[in-house]
Amino acid sequence: MAMGKRGPRTPSIRAVLLINLLPTLVFAVVITVSSAAVVWWIGTRGDALAALQERGALSAEAIRGSLDQMSWTWLGALAVFLTATGAGLWATRRAYRRLVARLESVASYADSITRGAPLKAPVALTDDALGVLEGSLVELGRAVCARERALRDQSAQRAFEGQLVTAFKMAPDEERSLDVVRRGLDATAPGLVAELLLADSSQAHLRRATASPAVAGTPTALCGVETPSACPASGGGHRLTFEDSGALDACHHLHVGSGTPCAAACFPVAVAGRTVGVLHCRFDAGALPSELVLGRLACVAQETGTRLGMLRALSSSELAAATDPLTGLLNRRSLDVQYGRATRTGSAVSLIMADLDHFKRLNDTFGHEAGDRALRVFAQCLTAAVRGGDIVARFGGEEFVIVLPGAPPDAILRVIGAIRRELKTRIGGGDLPSFTSSFGAVEGGPGTPLEELLRGADAALYEAKQAGRNRTVVQGHGVVEQGAAEDEPAAARIVV
Repeated sequence: MAMGKRGPRTPSIRAVLLINLLPTLVFAVVITVSSAAVVWWIGTRGDALAALQERGALSAEAIRGSLDQMSWTWLGALAVFLTATGAGLWATRRAYRRLVARLESVASYADSITRGAPLKAPVALTDDALGVLEGSLVELGRAVCARERALRDQSAQRAFEGQLVTAFKMAPDEERSLDVVRRGLDATAPGLVAELLLADSSQAHLRRATASPAVAGTPTALCGVETPSACPASGGGHRLTFEDSGALDACHHLHVGSGTPCAAACFPVAVAGRTVGVLHCRFDAGALPSELVLGRLACVAQETGTRLGMLRALSSSELAAATDPLTGLLNRRSLDVQYGRATRTGSAVSLIMADLDHFKRLNDTFGHEAGDRALRVFAQCLTAAVRGGDIVARFGGEEFVIVLPGAPPDAILRVIGAIRRELKTRIGGGDLPSFTSSFGAVEGGPGTPLEELLRGADAALYEAKQAGRNRTVVQGHGVVEQGAAEDEPAAARIVV
């Protein structure tokens, strides 16, 4: 139980109840003692009067003196009783007022929790039942505040993403889309130092496509990287952050320009599964922004890639027919073309077929909009897990295909593990209903026809479904991987 700083001593509930009984106890004791004393005194005086009567010395003055002494004795006993009763009532009232103050403090704190008002925790805590309640409310208040902040950040993130997507939809061409990027960067954090570097048509050089208003007039690029392959974020396909450009593990391209120490965050920009640029942002050394700002920047990079990919695909009828409109991935027809181009070198190739488990149930339960969003997020997980030269396509419905040309033998489980981790992270954000996926994979040699690989991967996927879903089966290896997003392929178990 969290204990606050103790103030004046506060009575416990048990103490207050005992104090409430004090006047009754005092009354009983005083009445008993007084009655016993009066009875004893009356008996004593009776004996004295009897003795006087025997001696013949009984007089009216003696009787009157005895009565006066009896009256004063009773008045004295009454005074003692009233004094003790008054002291008990005073102590009861004082304890009652302090207990009421504690209860009002607890009630005010609970009311602040329900109204979302600023919380001022009760100060004086004891170890009784009310103290336990006070401590529980303090912990509840802290948890509510933390949850409220998280929900507020999620709501702000979703609102920003919605505005950005709407702005991109209204941009008819690449130039207007880049202007949306510029305005999106400024809306993310006014005064942000950031630039968008995109590869040229040859994919051999990076150029500044746009920048935030804070650096739009600077002719020299902030980052010294010249080619997509030379950028660690672009080559790795995932976000990179650096607390200090002077650190041993910092990107060496950060030393370009004035050489002033800085922090940086770099976000790859991918089009149809292929990295075509990077969003580069700089901050003061050791002062990376909050996760909310980083999440918005990642959203800008992701939506930029999605929009650029769509615009470039729509630039000709051939490209328009090559992509899936929902996910932005290659479709079934263009998969054949891209497979032929990727396997011209005659190297070995691996193919993975992925399928969302119980997708119909997801659609029926949460609606088709949630189903479409799940497909888009799953497609983004696929593109985030592959290399720049790999092929990602939507095969049809909830099925996807990944082609890994020239990949090493362990690439299949490594890529699938990365997909599962990325999917777990995205679902954990609370924006999507939970769902899993099954994978079937096959390894092929040089010149293996695509249809043969598809048949083998489809058979392996069927085996994964039959084994209980949320699994990976690699044809010919008898490997079934439980879908727990393990970091290491060693988590797989051999099925005999």
